[in-house]
Amino acid sequence: MKILTIFEDGRIGGPHNQFLYFYKKNNKLNQHNHLLIMPNFNKSKIFDKKINFIKLNLTYLSKSNLFFYFISFFWDIYKISREIIRNKINIIYIGGGSNCIKSVISSIITRRKFIWHIHDTNSNLMLVIFFNLFKFFSEKIIFVSHKSKNFYLKNNKFKNFIILPSAIDVNFFEKNCFNKKVTNKIIMIANFNPDKDFLTAIDVIHNIENNNKKILFYVLGKVWDTQKDYFLKVKNKILEKKIKNLKLVTKTKSINKYLKQADILLSTSINESLPLSICEAMAASKVIVSTDVGDIKKFVEKKNNKINPGGKVFKKYDHEAISKFILNLYKNKNEIKKLGYNSNKIASNYFNIFSYSKKFYKILTQHL
Repeated sequence: MKILTIFEDGRIGGPHNQFLYFYKKNNKLNQHNHLLIMPNFNKSKIFDKKINFIKLNLTYLSKSNLFFYFISFFWDIYKISREIIRNKINIIYIGGGSNCIKSVISSIITRRKFIWHIHDTNSNLMLVIFFNLFKFFSEKIIFVSHKSKNFYLKNNKFKNFIILPSAIDVNFFEKNCFNKKVTNKIIMIANFNPDKDFLTAIDVIHNIENNNKKILFYVLGKVWDTQKDYFLKVKNKILEKKIKNLKLVTKTKSINKYLKQADILLSTSINESLPLSICEAMAASKVIVSTDVGDIKKFVEKKNNKINPGGKVFKKYDHEAISKFILNLYKNKNEIKKLGYNSNKIASNYFNIFSYSKKFYKILTQHL
């Protein structure tokens, strides 16, 4: 069997890392010939040598390059279709979400079966219309969260989908990122996309710094070319608020080093599905403090006979409530340890990459 994975966006993020988790932890998948098409960003750093990498210069859909996107539209479809035919592909996994229009059209033109993985919970009208026109051609739609599914499928008549939450190697984070001590350190992990709402995070940090000088913040994330203006806004706000207990880390070889040192993972996003950074932090026994987007609340505030919440979820933009909660947490450090323990238990039960891989592999192979 020849499997082709396509990412039209070369900026490494959650969907790419999720694919890597799946690929590395599924021995059955390694029995097949697997190809990967993606623009050439950092391929040597993240992709296994066993994967045959096909570099294609594809123009990614974004507000900043709409003109070039449409100019190159049919040429990019031709390039993708040519590789599908040349490599005699059996099935295609489209991993980049609803904006992978060219990949979907190429799959249909070449009459190949394809699995379409949707991660986002918000998109423009054009992409929603496109998705609802072409969803019937797919063998299966995979949604990362219920919120994502509800956003794209307003009509309950379409049944050819499955909801698969993000999954990770829980054991790895337990072994490498767990820390028994309370360190007074809080971490954010996200690239500088406006959807991550770092401006609200700066308000949170400012409020906390005014009340507790011992708490340190680390913000880890890449700054892609399309995000430079927003990154400058964030830096200017930090200067305006005269914040001192914050370190911006835009380049690092090991995010896990910082994750291990942290007590809490903070997320102030206004648009998410279920970010891998939260899953990884929970596996590492970190308290999660997040805004209520995607399916985050469903897992972070999980409560049943065996499991208790691993953190707290708040309304978007509510920096006052978030700050107050964190400040109160540090007045009772045993509560930090307790919530961290709960986080790990939730991750172990719901984000296990091995059970995820079995489901994913079954979806790929049952349609051949």
